[in-house]
Amino acid sequence: MLDHGIAGQILAIEIGPHTTVREYLADLLCSLWRDGDDFEPADPTGRTHWQIPVYRALVRHGFVTGRLDDEYLREIDDKQADQLIDDVIRVMTGT
Repeated sequence: MLDHGIAGQILAIEIGPHTTVREYLADLLCSLWRDGDDFEPADPTGRTHWQIPVYRALVRHGFVTGRLDDEYLREIDDKQADQLIDDVIRVMTGT
């Protein structure tokens, strides 16, 4: 299980104007719940590739291996990033 302090740091990262990773994940879960079977894999603002803002933040802050080029995500260890976000969500929800 991920250390709660590290999870808290990740959840507090701003990924957009006045939007943290915590808020982004909560909005995404609310969209999934609200839309149910009609859920489209897009971020809460309707963009596809909804993982990218979180991936960029994880790379920018050194939590996962990857490379950014002027905020364009060039490479990422997506298995590492996905496991990390899974752990962060577990900490966030207390499960």
